Amino acid sequence: MVQVSPYARRVRQEFKAWAKMHPNFMTPKVRQIIVVDDRVIEISEGIGFEHKDIFGVSVRKRVGEFKFEIERPNLGELFHNFNEALAYAEELKRKLES
Repeated sequence: MVQVSPYARRVRQEFKAWAKMHPNFMTPKVRQIIVVDDRVIEISEGIGFEHKDIFGVSVRKRVGEFKFEIERPNLGELFHNFNEALAYAEELKRKLES
């Protein structure tokens, strides 16, 4: 079992609260949060224009208490399959940890 630091736990809680106040237009439901230092890799879910499930992956940086900004917009991706989105998020996590 992976140990989660108190800081990572706090960042996760802050991001959940922030995301409720700032939902993404196309993918408003947060499905998974991966914390790497002061960054959050978010997988969110919504319904696309073709009425099919879509999953967005984005990287946000904690810039203050309950404040997050897109850190690198070019890392964001859209998927039609949750497992593909999760694999991409895990790849981003490895890159951010190195």
